Amino acid sequence: MSGTVMPQAQTVAGQQFGQYGGQFAPDMSAYTTQAGQTYGDIAGQDFNAQTMQNFDAMRGAVLDPQVQAMARQRAIEATGNEAQIAQAGAFGSRGDVYMGERDAAYEADVANLMAQGYGQAQAATMAQTGARQAAAGGLLGAGAAETALGGQQMAGEYGEFLRGQGYDTSKLGALMGVGAGDYGRTTTDTYKPGLFDYMTAGLGAFS
Repeated sequence: MSGTVMPQAQTVAGQQFGQYGGQFAPDMSAYTTQAGQTYGDIAGQDFNAQTMQNFDAMRGAVLDPQVQAMARQRAIEATGNEAQIAQAGAFGSRGDVYMGERDAAYEADVANLMAQGYGQAQAATMAQTGARQAAAGGLLGAGAAETALGGQQMAGEYGEFLRGQGYDTSKLGALMGVGAGDYGRTTTDTYKPGLFDYMTAGLGAFS
């Protein structure tokens, strides 16, 4: 066994410490980084400014054209009302009161329309914020999955490294286990005489 165990033992004894050159922890996923940036943007968002931006866009596309249409209709009705006032002879304060009430009603309608538009702009801002939060949550989940997969791969690589480091020691242990048996050992049996042998020898001496 000296020809097999001893060289292997010398190999094990001569091994140097092998430093692992791989990573022990995966890098942060780009998805996680992007999710963090999105959450940061949401936290620093100016809700009122975003709402005004949505409101301005709504005014240009929807509200202002409606107000213009209401103004044209008001002008048409005012012409007919003035003719009716003239026919009724309601000049002076009576006519002014009537026209003032009409103007107040028109302004109230415009203000109500704008208030509705601003409420819709606020709802749009909240929906946009919710969509961004949902997107950030999806990125965070993808980043966690990617990081977990990278960690499993690194654990496998490190385990393979440890297996390689212990290969010579395992081989030596196997060889020593074989040497502990009776393989290759020569045995010699020693005969011990019994009582019958002594009696036979004594009878031979008297004959």
